[in-house]
Amino acid sequence: MDVRPVAASHPAGYVVALVGVVGFVVSCFLPYLGGAFLPPGGTISLFRLVALPSVRGAQLGGVIYLFAGAATTGVISIIGLYRARTWTPYALVAGVAAWTLTWVGVLISQWAFGPHETGYWTLYASLGVGIVGAIVVWVSSRSHEREPAPSPA
Repeated sequence: MDVRPVAASHPAGYVVALVGVVGFVVSCFLPYLGGAFLPPGGTISLFRLVALPSVRGAQLGGVIYLFAGAATTGVISIIGLYRARTWTPYALVAGVAAWTLTWVGVLISQWAFGPHETGYWTLYASLGVGIVGAIVVWVSSRSHEREPAPSPA
């Protein structure tokens, strides 16, 4: 296991990815779908739709389904900010790719379900912010790898 600290990637990318994670979590509690088929109030959040069924095991599964990818990406971002290692840029890109591709697929598959509310669109935006953060980390780490090593004096 490589535990050498490395200052190869710019911390701004980790912050941007973390902002994407926070935006995603907040978006899960915003109005997601609207329509006449819903109870009075006319909207429902993604959290209520997925994580609050009447079966207890399904509740846990819903919470894991909603937040596991975002939580993993958030943890990697925090590690990248405070204890960067040579593997953190790779881990962040992999985590963001898995998290965002899954959710983009879910959101596209739900395109036909009723009028979409603020939460639906902010989920897309937060995923985009996470992708931008991963790109910033990847590009900055690759550019530092290409810099010449300091010569011993």
